[in-house]
Amino acid sequence: IFSNSSNAFYASSSNFASLLNSTASSNTFPAVFASASDSMTIANSTVFSSANASVYFSSSNLNNITNSTLISNIDYGLIFWTSINNRIVNSSVQAVNTTIYCYSNATFVNTTFNRSGIGWDLLSFFAVCADLGGPPINNISVQWYVNFTVDRVGGSPIASASINATPATGGAAVYKGTTDSKGDVEALTALTEF
Repeated sequence: IFSNSSNAFYASSSNFASLLNSTASSNTFPAVFASASDSMTIANSTVFSSANASVYFSSSNLNNITNSTLISNIDYGLIFWTSINNRIVNSSVQAVNTTIYCYSNATFVNTTFNRSGIGWDLLSFFAVCADLGGPPINNISVQWYVNFTVDRVGGSPIASASINATPATGGAAVYKGTTDSKGDVEALTALTEF
């Protein structure tokens, strides 16, 4: 899907829209723009914008991006505006910034993006956000699945070894269990980086 003069994929008040196994590209606008569109799925796709954000969610909640690559040559890989509970899983955001505006949150699981490019509210948007109900509260969570193997000193695996994964900073265990017959623990519940 290519557009030289608008969004390659546009969803407005369209719940459960999907972009699957595709390439969406725009030279002038966000390649994917969702407005008041919830539960959208972008999967196994490449989304590219040479002049704007690759994906822009505006008042769009519960959206999922999975196994996809989001690329922007200019600035923003992702923009969230008053959009909550969005998940980006096993994906890559190749851009300078990822921005969260006005009461938005997103969870990145096993996803690479520029951490130094996380943007929150720009001052020019603060008054608009305040009109929506007070000071904006935004959040990004970053989680990773951890796989590991328990071996003896000689390298042979230890089956049924007890595992207790506890944060180095203290607190409750984030995982308790045992290794399989190969000494492996795979696809744990996502561990939160921040």
